This record gives sequence, C-alpha cells and structure tokens, in this order.
Amino acid sequence: MSRDYTQTVFVNAVTEVVIKPPKGARRSYFLAQGDATGDFYINFDTHADAGNGITVPAGQFYERERGTAPQNYIYLKGSVAAPALQRILITEGVE
Repeated sequence: MSRDYTQTVFVNAVTEVVIKPPKGARRSYFLAQGDATGDFYINFDTHADAGNGITVPAGQFYERERGTAPQNYIYLKGSVAAPALQRILITEGVE
C-alpha cells in the first residue's frame, strides 16, 4: 500500500535542502515542482547547482514513478539570489 507525503521547501542560490530516503520503506513516486520565477537544481547523493545535477526550468517539475523513483538522498537548490526564496512543492509516494 502506497502513502503520499507532501511538503513545501524553500531554497535559493545559497540555501540547499536535502530530502532523506524514507526509513524502512521505498519511494514509489517523487515529484518536485517549482513554484517560483527562477530555475531550481536537483541532484542525488551530492550537492546540486547549475553545473552539478539537473536544471528544472521555472514553473516546471521533475517527476519519477514506480521503478524510476530515486531511493537515495535528493538535493535541491535554487537559482535566485539570497535572501529571496523559491518555493518547491514536494510529493513522495512511499510503500
């Protein structure tokens, strides 16, 4: 049985957020959707920035379903200058 968890994180060019793997479970789904005017960066098991990871354009999303959902640490970082913040909406399916 899969359960969905949602959270909102805030990032910028200085502030990075790490989404830890679920304890005792597997991700069956992962969605990170930018809700700001700047791009954001996503990477796995190491830091994210413009030269390291995947660039997700402003207002777009990164989505993975069963079989391709990342099981490791997920790093998120924004592109806007601090102290401004970018909002990223996260949904994880866990089974």
